[in-house]
Amino acid sequence: MTTTRRLSIPLTVALILALLATPAAPASAAVILASFEAKALSSTAALLAWNTDGEEGNVGFYVYRRPVRDAASEELPIAFVPSAAPPSGLGASYRFTDTVPGPGAYLYWLADLDEKGNVTDHPGAVVEIVPEPPTAVSLVSLDAGSDGLTCRRVNQGCECYIRNSKGTPLGWRSRPMLWCKLAGV
Repeated sequence: MTTTRRLSIPLTVALILALLATPAAPASAAVILASFEAKALSSTAALLAWNTDGEEGNVGFYVYRRPVRDAASEELPIAFVPSAAPPSGLGASYRFTDTVPGPGAYLYWLADLDEKGNVTDHPGAVVEIVPEPPTAVSLVSLDAGSDGLTCRRVNQGCECYIRNSKGTPLGWRSRPMLWCKLAGV
């Protein structure tokens, strides 16, 4: 008489063995980034623009900024931009305006967040924010000397009687209208 023994494997062990024997599916990128640009709009703002060729399961983008000179600064997102891509997996176009903390060079980069909570970084772009030149000049004071300032309006301009540093009269000279206004003419 021949006896046959059956090997009994618990169901959980069988499932683990099946998973180990199954080849892993290749991971697919949630976002295919086509372009990413940053440019200065003014001395206080930067415009970020990016396009995607495809988005599969993308929830949105984290926008990061740090000063170029401060590589050790804390890397926290400054904004979250929700995905604008249609459910078909096609791409979309995005724009974000950032108010910068001050003049300098800044590095911006993106990280996409997929439906499973995975975050994927994307290469950055550098933008240089420069201070704007002054648009007006203010005159703090105008020293007319001890003799006072003598000015007169001539046609649509102004002339003031000028003396050199020793007080010698130099005559009437054309001057900006501001001089006449300051002299009360």
